[in-house]
Parts: sequence; structure tokens; C-alpha cells
Amino acid sequence: MTTDYVIVGTSWAERFRAGAARFPAQAEFYARLFAGDAGYELIQTFQAYPHLGPLTWPDDTAELTFRLFDHPTIYVFKKAGAP
Repeated sequence: MTTDYVIVGTSWAERFRAGAARFPAQAEFYARLFAGDAGYELIQTFQAYPHLGPLTWPDDTAELTFRLFDHPTIYVFKKAGAP
């Protein structure tokens, strides 16, 4: 890959990891990316939980589509050695 940064949301990565039999190359790439073996390092994670004013509800164990589509976690990876 020739890009310096990879930005991916949970829903995109989970789609390929869950369908590894249908998308073996993509599943392997995301597995390697998240394991730190693809030449990229995780530099930032953005995660938003549902909230109402000062009250926040962590929903890490909520139903999958609620977490993935309503407010996915976003991961930013930087290519090793990139400026």
C-alpha cells in the first residue's frame, strides 16, 4: 500500500473480519493492520458514546448494529516511518 495513513471505522473492518471466507485478502489485511503487522501503527482512536448532557452510557456490549452504524469507533493508522 502506498498511502501514509489508513482511517477505518469499526463497521468496515468488522464486515471483512466476519466474512473472512468470502473476503480472505481483506480479512487478512485488517487482521494484520490491527495486530500491528501491516507496516502501520495505530496513532489515534475516536469513540463516542451516547450521552444526554453530562450523562454518558458506555454501550460496548450493546447490539452490534447500534454500535457499528449509529456511532462507530474510528481508528487512524500511520505508516511506519511516514512524516
